[in-house]
Amino acid sequence: MFYFVVSSSAVMDTSKQLEAVMDWVTSRLDANDVPRVVDVVNYAQTEMGFKNLKKAVIARRLRLHPAYLMSSSQKWRVGPRSGNFRPIVANNLGNLHADLGFYPIVRDYPTPVKKRGGYLVAKDVLSRYVYVSVLDGNRKAPAIIKAFQDILRQHAEAFPDGHLIQSVGFDKETSVMSRDVQQFLKTTTLLFTRLKCRRQNPRLPNEPSVKFATL
Repeated sequence: MFYFVVSSSAVMDTSKQLEAVMDWVTSRLDANDVPRVVDVVNYAQTEMGFKNLKKAVIARRLRLHPAYLMSSSQKWRVGPRSGNFRPIVANNLGNLHADLGFYPIVRDYPTPVKKRGGYLVAKDVLSRYVYVSVLDGNRKAPAIIKAFQDILRQHAEAFPDGHLIQSVGFDKETSVMSRDVQQFLKTTTLLFTRLKCRRQNPRLPNEPSVKFATL
């Protein structure tokens, strides 16, 4: 029978290497550059020379980084995501991630016909403050515009002397991509960002103080 003894120094070396990698990640975040897991792995193994660090070990440690912790549980069960996703990082308020929601069908509590279009929900990426507006009958452009106006009104009432809403990210909803809604967003000086697909995290506008996720 053979016994193998692993020295504590090897464990300490790995721990120190991971801390050095995390220091580099923090420096990139401070420069408004959000590295993906694959970027961190490539830099650690190629530039820093830590070829003994496996991708799984780096990814596991990266999920504990404060900037990545909020996004680590947002997993899509079809296929790996480690090389394709960045966390959501925003340094200022007023960047919204919006989507349409629908009421569940419950026989005992039927939804009024006028409310079956669902609702528009928008969440501030930094503060997690949530705005909700019930759509007026359907999901067509006029109803979407009315809901956005309601959300702007809610924001003005909640923060009368505070920050302004700067941007909104949305998926490829047909009514949101319509000419009328896009023109409305332009008149309100809201920067619109179209998300690539529903399974992705939001992509923030490419501004100096904001870095959006690429999903």
